[in-house]
Amino acid sequence: MSKRQSIISVHSVPGELMNSVDREILERIGFRGQEDVDGWKLYAEISPLGEIDLDVERLQSLLSSIRKEYPKNGFYPSWVEDLEEVLENTEASMEAVGEKYALISVPEWESIFMGILQKPENSGEQRIDSIAFKFSSWTEESHLHDSVDFEGVTWTERVWLYDADFYVVRITPNGVQKISSGDIVAFMERGGEIDPSGKLTSMPEQEKTERKPQILNAPKPGDRTYEAIVTRDTTESAVVRVFAEDEQEAATIMTDRGHASKAVFEVDEGNPVDEYYLGDPDAIEDVSGFVPF
Repeated sequence: MSKRQSIISVHSVPGELMNSVDREILERIGFRGQEDVDGWKLYAEISPLGEIDLDVERLQSLLSSIRKEYPKNGFYPSWVEDLEEVLENTEASMEAVGEKYALISVPEWESIFMGILQKPENSGEQRIDSIAFKFSSWTEESHLHDSVDFEGVTWTERVWLYDADFYVVRITPNGVQKISSGDIVAFMERGGEIDPSGKLTSMPEQEKTERKPQILNAPKPGDRTYEAIVTRDTTESAVVRVFAEDEQEAATIMTDRGHASKAVFEVDEGNPVDEYYLGDPDAIEDVSGFVPF
């Protein structure tokens, strides 16, 4: 049985956003790059390392590069601050005991790309808002079946069994999003659909039934509390709660653009029509017995 892994960037990263320190650390933890017209297509054939082995000269050279590329009075991302502190402490320890080599803990690889996106140079029309990677990890096991004789020809059957896990990792300046093949299957099995352009065309059924009502107005003395589903553009809907004297006034408030536009609508199915309306005018429910919250 063998284990294989691969990571590859979906889009190229502009070369001007990666300085010598970024490149060295990414290379040392396992990333490689292939240059194209848009920058660098990055990939790794192993899981990015969490530690790197440095001799004292290489450590001092890396410290010098950090201080040049990331002066503390300029843009100084948190991952660089953490790494510089580790290198300085390790350097002092190596000098104290006369060690020539050390194993250095490095920041998580995602934080390096977050720092790249946060750079002041990443601005204007050429700005990139995220860096996405396809990540796969799988084990491979072969089973060699017995040879069989079939009409005078000997056949040997080899069966490959895969235990695979696939992810898409999207890194933004503010964090990391990850979705696996299992998440996608669960999303589709619950009724979620996305078209080829990436537009969400159908929400999973469980999420539809669990939506909480959104309050559109403040109560007046004597008002009752009403809830209903309001639809916008026939493709989006929201569960809303309003306070009104009766159902007629509740329906007016629910479909009034000034009030209804306050709600956050979720995607359903249908064709676009630019208006707010009640999916079922008779489905306004009086929930006055519930305490509004």
